[in-house]
Amino acid sequence: MSITITDGQVITGGALSGATSPTFTVKVDQPADVNQKQYYVSALGGTYSPALTFGAHSAEVPFICKFSRPKAVKTTLVKNASGQVVSVPKNTYRFVVKKGGQVDPLVGVKSECIASMDISVPVGFMTNSPGEVTAFLSFLNGVLTNQLAGIKDALTTGSI
Repeated sequence: MSITITDGQVITGGALSGATSPTFTVKVDQPADVNQKQYYVSALGGTYSPALTFGAHSAEVPFICKFSRPKAVKTTLVKNASGQVVSVPKNTYRFVVKKGGQVDPLVGVKSECIASMDISVPVGFMTNSPGEVTAFLSFLNGVLTNQLAGIKDALTTGSI
């Protein structure tokens, strides 16, 4: 994989009300599988309002990101005996972010907020339409960046 986050790298968070100059120092973590890369947040920078109860990663309250790729990357279309394409296999890549926190501080109940994104790329797309992959990822990043405040509001108020 070409995902590269160096040990101790500082990642700048998105601009958002309640997070002033957010930064996240990440460390390389041990993934569960050889087809994964995993990192944990070892320190936070900036200010958060309201203040964070837990902040950085711990075994009890995880704060991680994980990237995974298919165990076997598919490279060929499925064709019948006459050469007609009958199926376009997809390679699915996954990106997961987990952040633990309290759901009931009176009794100490903790849980995790999880974002999981699958990106399915049809066989042949990456070699025959690399510009489309670039546009797709650029738009994805743009929408998430553009709608970050709205997504936060939806997650904290329940309305979209």
